[in-house]
Amino acid sequence: MTEKLDKKKNLINVIVDSFGALLMFLLIAVTFYQVVIRYVFKAPSSWSEESARYLMIWLAMIGSAIALRHKEHVWIDTFIKSLSQEKRKIYTYFYFLSLFFFLVIVLYYGISFAVLNSSQHSPTIPWLSMFWPCIGIPIGMALMIFYAFKEMIKGNN
Repeated sequence: MTEKLDKKKNLINVIVDSFGALLMFLLIAVTFYQVVIRYVFKAPSSWSEESARYLMIWLAMIGSAIALRHKEHVWIDTFIKSLSQEKRKIYTYFYFLSLFFFLVIVLYYGISFAVLNSSQHSPTIPWLSMFWPCIGIPIGMALMIFYAFKEMIKGNN
């Protein structure tokens, strides 16, 4: 049973990491295109600027989840190191519990925001519903909830 769970966690990690790498590649490619088309050909492209903005939103959300998984999010080491092992454990649970509730709130409002904007379309990419750039926020929050819950259950810092 534990092996199946570990394989699922590894599969989720591989998918999240691969998607983050894809987003990074696309952001670099679109930004490179934007710079070349603007400064070499003197013909700025509005769709590439907007696409880069949307990719950056998605990358920030996926990157935050990856950072949380690797325990590279905001953490005050100096304060934690001064606590006893028992108080450190209590602080860690409180930290992840607070983070969990914050992420659930952002997830809820992120879904509402994405659904609210689903009828609008991008100004420069007419076929792109604004749902797709906006849904990156709740997806990132859901991944962060998953990783925060995993760390809270694991119980170590």
